[in-house]
Amino acid sequence: MTAHRVWARLFSILAVKRQELGICKYCGLRAGRLRGQHGECESRYTEALRSLLSTATRLALGRASADELRLRLSLAGESFVSGDEAREALIEAYEDAACRLLAGDWISAENESFLASYVAELNLSDAECNRNGTQERIRMSAQLRQIATEPATLNDWRSTLGSLPLRLSDPDERVVWAFRTVRVEFGSTQMRESDSGRLVMTNRRLYFAGREGSHQSTLGRIHTLRREYDGFAIHTGASAKAYSFRSDVNGWFAWKLINLLVKMK
Repeated sequence: MTAHRVWARLFSILAVKRQELGICKYCGLRAGRLRGQHGECESRYTEALRSLLSTATRLALGRASADELRLRLSLAGESFVSGDEAREALIEAYEDAACRLLAGDWISAENESFLASYVAELNLSDAECNRNGTQERIRMSAQLRQIATEPATLNDWRSTLGSLPLRLSDPDERVVWAFRTVRVEFGSTQMRESDSGRLVMTNRRLYFAGREGSHQSTLGRIHTLRREYDGFAIHTGASAKAYSFRSDVNGWFAWKLINLLVKMK
């Protein structure tokens, strides 16, 4: 038997003996035969973790102070919450707060600053903040805010992408966003076609330039919108084709953006 297996076997035996003796997993004291914890220790641990998560979430939302969170962290440490568990709770609170603040059309500058202050206060890394794509969504939501409130500051996509695959219809039409790679399905339920290419979104229409041809839809004629996992689907009327646009970049952003443009039309 290898040394690794010997140690693994010993730890397994010790774990069984510990359970038989009834050692509390929180305080390390006797809890009674075949008992793994004291009821009061478990309650203390659970409440401390719950309070920490609640206070951290409120801080990320701008509704609590850093001093309140420091107190909760101290109490959590005294209530058997490990450093790793506390750190996990702080990250979970950030994700929860961000999810709430991203529920609207875009994140406000004030709410974005609350989240940034939270990250700075707790020294959270980009990897911790973005493990579920949260940080990236915040950045994209800030771009949605810019599109909606500061259109004059948007990048000139004509210089970014080179020649656009469409002509702007009038002086008031402007390019809002362009996806370099989009897959599209269109047609009826009986017969579907597919293509891939660039999707250009303006404040007037969607224009798709693919390998097999081009298609455009006026925003004002879109009757229904449907969220899809990696993009969105539109329908422009009973006699028109339905289109499903799937972005390889970020379907969440594409869905948010089309909703914003339809509201702004």
